[in-house]
Amino acid sequence: MAVAHTIPRGFTLIGCVATDLPTVRHLVRGLVDGGDLACDTALVVTELVTNAIDHGAGVDVLRVSVLPRSVVVEVDDHDAGGTPTVGRAGDDGACGHGLVLVGSCACWDVVWTDTGKTVWAILDAASRYDEAVPDLGGRPARPS
Repeated sequence: MAVAHTIPRGFTLIGCVATDLPTVRHLVRGLVDGGDLACDTALVVTELVTNAIDHGAGVDVLRVSVLPRSVVVEVDDHDAGGTPTVGRAGDDGACGHGLVLVGSCACWDVVWTDTGKTVWAILDAASRYDEAVPDLGGRPARPS
């Protein structure tokens, strides 16, 4: 029996830099249906890419996949030693709030690889608007 797979809409960008962000946000808004979800996805992409540029070793690959009930954002970098930190800055700091914002509209985590890490986020259209986040399987913990 054949198994049908839904092929996500999305894009992959290799070597994303800060000057690519306006184009990336435009691509996101064109792919993601729905005003709030599109805006939230653009925010998450901007924050994760900016973090990789400012605190990691830059962006190796940015992937955005639009699935039937969710949007998955993945940012790969070569900085295996850096650990994303939530809320580093005080209330009056200009930086250090990005992952707090990401966490307010997405589930996110980090997967360490042999060459660096992937910071991923799932924006779930259904849960944002009242259903559960899909089970995407276990995520490996950071190696000791």
